[in-house]
Amino acid sequence: MLKELVVMRHAHAVHPSGWQADAQRPLSPTGREDAFAAGIWLRDTCDQPDAVMCSTALRTRETLVQLARAGCLMPTPEFEPRIYEASLGDLLEVIEERIQARPALERLWLIGHNPGLEQVLFHLDAAARLYALPPAGLARLQIDRDARPTDPGAATIATTWMP
Repeated sequence: MLKELVVMRHAHAVHPSGWQADAQRPLSPTGREDAFAAGIWLRDTCDQPDAVMCSTALRTRETLVQLARAGCLMPTPEFEPRIYEASLGDLLEVIEERIQARPALERLWLIGHNPGLEQVLFHLDAAARLYALPPAGLARLQIDRDARPTDPGAATIATTWMP
């Protein structure tokens, strides 16, 4: 049963160049530094996840690379195209499907984009409205053991990290 959900917004990406597709924007130098720093925080603060789900966008994949460089131990990430440009409903569906596929899942990391990730925070913990999720920002949520993990108010933000 899911006990902890870490949501992380990708680190800062470069602005689009010419006709470059949004999904193909790489991290900026600052973004790489911030993602590495977030990785150090995750490594030192959070237990190893049982699963990592990540958008297919280049900037989220490069964010994951920096987390690994910082020493985060994690299973092979699952790249989910629905996380890119996802609504709250899309993200809750992705989380639910992952939980249903693996009921013993306790710790899940979700790496994606705003506004969807902030909407997940607001949905799961009403107090989250006090937080904005900047590039490379993350929140660690503790899931109420008596709640369905995707129900409104099912979690409490335990800690956050912002660059």
